[in-house]
Amino acid sequence: MKVHVVVDGRDLLADAPATTSMVRRRLLREHGPWALTPVLIEEFVPAEGRSDAMPSEYKCHTFGRTVGAVQVIERTGRQAGPHRFYTPGWEPFPDAMSGRYPVAPPRPAPHFLAEMLDAATRLGEAIGTYMRIDFFGSDAGAVFNEFSSTPQLSDLPFSPECEELLASLWEREFPDAI
Repeated sequence: MKVHVVVDGRDLLADAPATTSMVRRRLLREHGPWALTPVLIEEFVPAEGRSDAMPSEYKCHTFGRTVGAVQVIERTGRQAGPHRFYTPGWEPFPDAMSGRYPVAPPRPAPHFLAEMLDAATRLGEAIGTYMRIDFFGSDAGAVFNEFSSTPQLSDLPFSPECEELLASLWEREFPDAI
């Protein structure tokens, strides 16, 4: 899947110029004259305090009503930048939890932490199983991004410590599930 983050004539992921005609040509090259899959265009969500930068990503690993961990990724381009996992009480996990991202230094809790955890809890309860529920951090608060039931399958494996934590949450929250 190709993603383009365009703001002020620049594709932030590719770190390249991006005029409207350039983006149209790229989409034509990527999808042909008739896209076989839908092309989704979303409003750009700027980083907190910056109108020209991508926001941090907050990924809530949710088991029904229980948020087990919040992963924060500082996106710096096509490849994700530094990350860190936190408890819902915003204590950093001592383990990196994922082996492929560099570990970011601890950061203060976002001003929208309670709002984000409430939304993740309500969505998790409605879904009723494990779901990673993602938000962008913005000046306006937590902006819903997406959710995934199978994150990091093989591309970015979890550490053994992370696997143990997530498995224990699964067993606690869904004892009768396979």
